[in-house]
Amino acid sequence: MQESKALHYVLGLSLAMIALFVVVALVMINTRASDSEVTINNVSPTVVESALDAGAAITLTSGTTKEVVATATVQDTNGNADIATVLMVLYRSGATGGTACSSDDNDCYRINECVLTNNADPLQKVATCTFVMDHYADSTSASGRYPAENWKLYVRVADTDATTGELNTTTTEVNDLLSLSIPSVINFGTVSLGNQGYTNLTIENQGNMRSGVNISSSDDDMDCTVRGAIPRDKQEHKDATFAIGAGTDLSATPTDTTLTIDWQATGTDTSDILYMGVDVLPSGLEGVCTMVDTLTAFAK
Repeated sequence: MQESKALHYVLGLSLAMIALFVVVALVMINTRASDSEVTINNVSPTVVESALDAGAAITLTSGTTKEVVATATVQDTNGNADIATVLMVLYRSGATGGTACSSDDNDCYRINECVLTNNADPLQKVATCTFVMDHYADSTSASGRYPAENWKLYVRVADTDATTGELNTTTTEVNDLLSLSIPSVINFGTVSLGNQGYTNLTIENQGNMRSGVNISSSDDDMDCTVRGAIPRDKQEHKDATFAIGAGTDLSATPTDTTLTIDWQATGTDTSDILYMGVDVLPSGLEGVCTMVDTLTAFAK
């Protein structure tokens, strides 16, 4: 009898331990750690604002290039480390292709990768591009070649997933640049008494306008260093080769030479030639004879 009770006690204790183990095992299984996961979608970047350091109008530089700095603030809500590249295009609004125009010194300047720097906002970067504009870039001012158009700054930002954002609202004008390269000396060479001397001047466009040329002189004579003087009207000019008597006499009044120095379309300056002659008196002259001739450009 006592052995039976002892056996029941042992069996009961064993069942209790098994039950406790099952409970503990269940608790352990039910409190096991699980991995948490969430997917953050990529957000396309945006261009917050853009600007040109030239402001409302760009004034080009005669015969050479002009640097124009463009800046843009770009943003990516995934963080500024997600911003990959910024492209900028400075173009005339009527350029073929618009924002997709091909690089052309007249009307389209493209930079595929601007310089990127961080700013105080962890979502933003500042993009800087420096455009090098030639002196013959198309004028869009009221008296320019394209008065009904303007120049626009297009900005496109791309992130590391190649999604993009763009802005095309900043505008400016390119001012007229009326500028010519004119030789500083008109040299007829050595001419004998009673003879004629001839020379020609190549006049080149250094701006972005189609130009004509006026000529005049406020001096009455070509004064000679030893003796005598050659009257002003003994100089003649023409837009083609000529013989003395067939040209236009030099006068004190600015006179149209009828030259046309056209708009420039390539890296080669456009030009025209002014032909000049002098009729030397048959006597009373000696030395180097000089006077000041004035040539001035005007828009055509």
